[in-house]
Amino acid sequence: MKIASLEIKNQSTQELMKFIGEKHSLFFERKAGLSLTGVSARNYHHWKEHGLVNVVVSDNQSREWVRLNVYDFVWLKVIQTLRDFGASILTIALLKHRLWVNILDMQIDEQNFIETNSQLGFTREESLEHYQLVKHLKKVRASIPPEQVVATTFWGMLVNSILFERRTVNLIIAKQGDDFRFDVFSDSPKLGSGNVKGWQPLPHLSIPLNSILNQFFEIPENEANLIHWQFIDHRESEVLKAVREGNFKQVIVTPKEKKDKLYIEITDTEEARNEKARHLTRLFGLKDYREVVLIYRNDKHVIIKKKKRI
Repeated sequence: MKIASLEIKNQSTQELMKFIGEKHSLFFERKAGLSLTGVSARNYHHWKEHGLVNVVVSDNQSREWVRLNVYDFVWLKVIQTLRDFGASILTIALLKHRLWVNILDMQIDEQNFIETNSQLGFTREESLEHYQLVKHLKKVRASIPPEQVVATTFWGMLVNSILFERRTVNLIIAKQGDDFRFDVFSDSPKLGSGNVKGWQPLPHLSIPLNSILNQFFEIPENEANLIHWQFIDHRESEVLKAVREGNFKQVIVTPKEKKDKLYIEITDTEEARNEKARHLTRLFGLKDYREVVLIYRNDKHVIIKKKKRI
């Protein structure tokens, strides 16, 4: 079975990876249980035996427990989606081979690097800076903690582009005869070919990674992990607690984009408040808001301004 090359452009994301490694190393810790994914232990171990997932277990009194981080969660959901659509183990193995390639294993030539960046719209100065950063990361590669290596893979870049740059990313799997073609479709010129005409006429599956990440943030059982990973800070956690416990008058959320404000009222039913709390958790985790105002019953106000990830 042949496989077309997966086009993912990686230059500027190196800067992002460096920032994540220095400021947000907790993201890489594996804390979430397998049950959050909806994947059975039987399927997980079957996929692991075929090399579709990396070995992610922790020993607890001689019993192995699967533990995941955000990168693992999204990847398992991708495998689950592909299996539900009938993709074979071999097809998924080929995709994993493409996506989990470490960019620090790639040979880079300064002139070709700058020319490629120029075609993507980067200035010569920006391209040279990216090139120097890649060279630096190659030199210090041995000092990168093993758990952070995922950030230097194509897969890590895709997830990080959603988490930190709010990009839209779809993984495309198209079938052409007996061959499978893989691509990434994104609103960023740095990721994927963006060649709709290349895959749209073919039978294909488009997996929206943003939707999977939304699920990751909206699972109530994952909230404690989100706080540990510092996706959610103590002030945001205070708002969520007030909403769930009904200890407030009103919460007013101003979205990042020009959308209608979200109003949460004490008169909402418990079910409605919990649903809105899930929505809030996603907004908080992705820092996808401009301002949140929490008004307690005693008229005390808590105001949170959006903080940039980077």
